[in-house]
Amino acid sequence: MLKNKVALIVEDNAINLIAIKGILDKLDMRFKRNTSGAQVVEQAQKMLPDVILLDMDLPYGNSLAIYDALKHAQDLQDIPVIALAENSLPQEVMTEIATRDFAGRIPKPFVEKDVRQTLQKVFKNGQRKS
Repeated sequence: MLKNKVALIVEDNAINLIAIKGILDKLDMRFKRNTSGAQVVEQAQKMLPDVILLDMDLPYGNSLAIYDALKHAQDLQDIPVIALAENSLPQEVMTEIATRDFAGRIPKPFVEKDVRQTLQKVFKNGQRKS
């Protein structure tokens, strides 16, 4: 179900990138990364990933504004976006995640089971046509 799916990972933390890369490798998924949040929409439009994993605590980017921009781009609006978020984020950010149409949320630090189950749920529910 996940083999050869392509993810765009928007994550600034090198340790988190290494962790998620290792998990996606085990799941036979391919990915590209964006470490700053800059030009995410343009990058996504070029690659048209099957899923976007979006860090909710980017130091130089507004993750919720990035999410909104992705969902307003006609060629990207059907691509599921999964929030990557620590439980320690401010309550208002967690509320915004809950009220927007995120395809799911993967807590940090990453656990393979959480990542796998969230991705399987997204693709099982047909949130992205392949």
